[in-house]
Amino acid sequence: MYLTVATESKAAFRATLIYLLFLTSAARLALSFQQGLISEKVVGLALPVIPIFLAVIIAGQFIHKKIDDTYYRSAVYLILFISAITLLSRAF
Repeated sequence: MYLTVATESKAAFRATLIYLLFLTSAARLALSFQQGLISEKVVGLALPVIPIFLAVIIAGQFIHKKIDDTYYRSAVYLILFISAITLLSRAF
């Protein structure tokens, strides 16, 4: 709801989402390090994914430039809604 009112342009909306996801990921990573959940094995499993991650970032940049604001917001809201339902179903 906040993002709908606070951001008018697609670029501002995307930047705000990226910032929020970065903050939550950084907090989760810090907590994982603190609890000893990050090991050499975990790092070894994560390293091969980096090229795929970079390819997805490039693809996302290309798609972001090609689609209109309304469709972009609808797609993001749908992804966030599905993610929220998945997380809630795991919690209960």
